[in-house]
Amino acid sequence: MTPDQNRQAWGPRVAFALLVLSLAWALDAALGWGVFAVHDLKHHHLPWRVWAASEWAAGRVPLWAPNIGNGFPMLAEGQTGVLYPPTMLLFILLPAATALNWTLILHTWWAGLGMWFFLRALGRSPMGAVLGAVAFAFSGFMVSHGLYLGMQNAVAWLPWLLTTVVRKRWPFAGLCAWMMLVAGHPQAAVIGLMLSGVLAIQQAWTGSSKESGWRRVPWAYAFAMGLALCAASAQILSSLELSEMGMRGGGVEAAFAHIGGLPPQELIGAVLPYFFGIDRPGDIAETYYHRGDGYWGSGVNHWEMCFYLGIPVVLLALVSIRRERFWWMVVGGSVLLMLGGKTPAWDLLRSLPGLGFFRFPVRFSLCLTLAFAVLASRGFDDLLAMEQAVLRRWVRRFLLLGAMGFVALSLLGLTLHLGDSTVRQKLHGHFMRQVEPPPVPDDLDPLQAAALPDPEPEDPEAIPGKVDRIVSSLEKSTRPWSSHVWLPLVFVLAVAFVLSRREQLGRHRAGFAIVGLLYADLWAFGGNYLERVAPDDAGLQSETVSVMGTEVNTWRSTVVDRRQDPALDGSLMSASLGLLHGTRDVIVTSPLLILRNEALLAAVGLDVGDKGTVKLDRLSTYPGIVDLLSLRWLLSVHDLSELGYSRLNDSSEPVGVYENPDPLPLGFLVACARTVDAPFEEVLVIDPKQSAIVESATQLPDCDDGARAGRISRVEVSPTEIRFETDSENASLLVDNETWYPGWEAEVDGESVSVLKTNLVFRGVELSAGSHAVVMRYRPTWASLATGLSAVGVVGLLGWGLWRRRRQQ
Repeated sequence: MTPDQNRQAWGPRVAFALLVLSLAWALDAALGWGVFAVHDLKHHHLPWRVWAASEWAAGRVPLWAPNIGNGFPMLAEGQTGVLYPPTMLLFILLPAATALNWTLILHTWWAGLGMWFFLRALGRSPMGAVLGAVAFAFSGFMVSHGLYLGMQNAVAWLPWLLTTVVRKRWPFAGLCAWMMLVAGHPQAAVIGLMLSGVLAIQQAWTGSSKESGWRRVPWAYAFAMGLALCAASAQILSSLELSEMGMRGGGVEAAFAHIGGLPPQELIGAVLPYFFGIDRPGDIAETYYHRGDGYWGSGVNHWEMCFYLGIPVVLLALVSIRRERFWWMVVGGSVLLMLGGKTPAWDLLRSLPGLGFFRFPVRFSLCLTLAFAVLASRGFDDLLAMEQAVLRRWVRRFLLLGAMGFVALSLLGLTLHLGDSTVRQKLHGHFMRQVEPPPVPDDLDPLQAAALPDPEPEDPEAIPGKVDRIVSSLEKSTRPWSSHVWLPLVFVLAVAFVLSRREQLGRHRAGFAIVGLLYADLWAFGGNYLERVAPDDAGLQSETVSVMGTEVNTWRSTVVDRRQDPALDGSLMSASLGLLHGTRDVIVTSPLLILRNEALLAAVGLDVGDKGTVKLDRLSTYPGIVDLLSLRWLLSVHDLSELGYSRLNDSSEPVGVYENPDPLPLGFLVACARTVDAPFEEVLVIDPKQSAIVESATQLPDCDDGARAGRISRVEVSPTEIRFETDSENASLLVDNETWYPGWEAEVDGESVSVLKTNLVFRGVELSAGSHAVVMRYRPTWASLATGLSAVGVVGLLGWGLWRRRRQQ
């Protein structure tokens, strides 16, 4: 049987088996009994995709979302997956909760199937490839980073891309790269493309000895990637444009880029994922917060630091330590990059063109995870094929490693028990040194300083409890009778036992047993890492909307003090959940935030940032900004009646719906405007109902003239087009209370006019006296170029693929 026939024989059976394993991993979600709606999946990825799918269904490209962030370029955000066909189709065709569940399940299956084909391309046995597929698809990295839907979607294509590189199917390589780039996580795509590029170079330079010099450069791979970049140009160009509006404009500083580096001691998480405690996303007691009481390591949070490989994977990979130099080099390089600022590797990488925007270097654990899956499959094949005497030596080595690990943890536990008081004193002293918050750098731009969240120092009263939790967690991770200690040993013993009975079981059944052990190991850790919630708790329903009435899309609503119990998410319509209900919020919790908008929200206490009554103090300081933001409804667990807002719902409800009596509409006229150089300071003190702040010279009269503004009506035709009818006896400024952003154009009576930056955040158009028809349109500055490049990329990949197919026939 030829290799192609062998693959065809195994392929359908493996595809079905991996689908069964993917369904068994989250059977409740597959059957619709539960929904993967926790943390970021609920707050961002679900509503973003529901909104985008609704726009596609309406025949519109989801370019601009007026319902979040005072108007936000949704396609440009990068994590929304607006241009990713598989997920968009699921959300168009299926109910929202079902689409979310099946997106995660099917991409888990797709990742596993792609890994199987990749390992078969590397020459692994069918069963060895199955083991590697399970090791990758259900790994700690894939499970924990499923919280970022776009990342999981993008990473699922990586094994397929690597397969095309090995088999030199270059048009399909371009297709896979294109899907990765638009799936919804630029950093994951870049990491995957880097790994594929390294593999392409390795394959070229270890290929035919007849080739030398420049002929060994994988030019076909480079051409395929170029076409993929062209095909994905709309996503790339729009995201680059948005990044210039926020903290990442021009790249990021080292302090920002080093966020999310792996603390060296937490490398132990590859085999002991609970050693520093654990916080699953569903365990966090506050919306928007990323740490709870379970994880006490020095990383950002548990799921970013998580890359559990599985005990069988690590054991099997050790067998190939002398035979797979390339993949062990990938492991070494990945570790150096994961450590972030602890080594020069991360800063060196960031200095390369296009790589200066990213943080969270720990995400290179993706490459580490994939490399270990490759190494484990090789070790698996070698063990099942080696002579019995050699196999027995490896079994003894595994048993020795297991015993050494068990004894080491037990001794550590004994040491901690004997030195309990010393450990507690050192921890207490460490946290007491963090009581004072770090100073804010003096060289920050005022807008950046305003947008930065306030640092949260340690609370001295909470330190003893925190020390108790850490000591308790350490004890649990080092006591011999703890499952965190004996369960890894059980899996070591089980693998050793199966291998020692290889001849009696037969290689086929022994292989099945080891794959089953690996799946059980990974399931024990990750089967419920992303918890499922009841469909009623997925944020798809909200009684708040009925209280607000029928004009929810005419005015804005928002939350005062957002970090609350996640059980209140539906009532508060936290984050982007308003997209599910047609409301408009002033905030968008995106990594690519618009700096000006974030600074204004922070000043008035409507950002995420800190929590508590300090939010009310800021809100009461700047009531004019509340009016300027067109905020008619404020949702809060606090009593806002003393600030002049009237409660609309029953006081027994945990979330109050408060009405602002006189907000400014989404479009209005003012009779005067002032041109200033420092708009942030000025906008906080103006009366927005009487005047405006602009950043370009106008012909409007001084605000002392007492001129009166006229009348206006606002008709929204679509998210990307707004029409106004105005009538004024004097020259005036039309203020459109949506975000000023490149690509928004204006016409007055059919003539093109400038769109002014108004009131720091919004758009304005200068009008002469009289009646006018004003049209605002969003025509992205990158659209024409992206359209041409996308056509070149897509047609190029399709044409190249057809041409190669004809040649092969």
